[in-house]
Amino acid sequence: EATLDAFRQQFADHPEAKLLARAQLRRAAEQGDWPRFLRLWEQAPQTDTQMRCHFAHAQMSTVAGPAADGAGLTLWQVGRSQPKACDPVFSALQQRGKLTASEYQQRLELALAQRQFQLATYLARSLTESEQRRVRTWQRMFANPAATLAELAKQPDVNADAALLEAGLLRLAYRDRDTTLALLQQLSRHNQPPTELEGRLLRQAALGSAQRLQPHASEHLAAVPAQAADEKVRRWRVRSALRGEDPKAALLALNGLEDSEAALAESRYWRARVLHELGASDESTQIFSALAQERGFFGFLAADWLDLPYAYGHTPTPMHPTRLDRLAADPKFIRARELFYVGLYGRARQLWEGLMKNLDQAD
Repeated sequence: EATLDAFRQQFADHPEAKLLARAQLRRAAEQGDWPRFLRLWEQAPQTDTQMRCHFAHAQMSTVAGPAADGAGLTLWQVGRSQPKACDPVFSALQQRGKLTASEYQQRLELALAQRQFQLATYLARSLTESEQRRVRTWQRMFANPAATLAELAKQPDVNADAALLEAGLLRLAYRDRDTTLALLQQLSRHNQPPTELEGRLLRQAALGSAQRLQPHASEHLAAVPAQAADEKVRRWRVRSALRGEDPKAALLALNGLEDSEAALAESRYWRARVLHELGASDESTQIFSALAQERGFFGFLAADWLDLPYAYGHTPTPMHPTRLDRLAADPKFIRARELFYVGLYGRARQLWEGLMKNLDQAD
């Protein structure tokens, strides 16, 4: 271990030293040598969740007080399952009385928000029966939103979980616009849904129709209110009109784009195509000519349309033999080359990319 420590300190700025430090931390964790783990952590702290779990375990095994518990609680309060390395941390928190019903409830809400139903089911076991029923309702909602929403619409206490209703309606809207709007009307008898909810449902339904190439997609996209129509809706309006071979509708949709969206090469290309279809050949050619001078997919398509050579815009990199010789003799670059030669491509690329970040512009 002393030899490894010396190597790591001598080559502290090399990727190999970082890999070695991680391996040493992992070994210390496997051996339960928490004092050594903490000493290594001071020299090479890690950011991934598994190592953070080991760090919390080390703290809780060697340090008493709020700071040690705080690291564990930070790992607890996430809406997804954590690595097994966190299990001893959570067990220690449980034994210390830190995982209260409130902590379980907060994590349950995070799990539901991220649709992590397996974790939510596990957490609900430590809560009330009503919370367990709520989790089961969430699961049914995502398995069969239409049936679950219809069942809830008949209950006078449908206000119980507004987030559940909204999630179910949005899930259903993507597949079944008409049923969603009918259920929204039924649910509104018992509660006051957010004023913007209908707009979000119309947006979801329209995108579902467009992405699944449904015959009424253009009508559904046009029905999305302005406050709910974002860039995704506006661009799908263009695509839907193009797919329907309706140049007038396509031009109208293109005119509805924001300036930054209209400036995209894709938008300019399709505007030129649509104008050509509508007989505005001069304006169309002007757009194609400007676009053909750009290097990119749509620039190349525009060049094909006008039968022009591609504008690659290539600028040769000047060669400086002295500088190349200096870099070729650098031990770090030699190390990257040797790693590549022995087939350690991932390590070689990691080292190479690190070296590229630290070079000046001339090099």
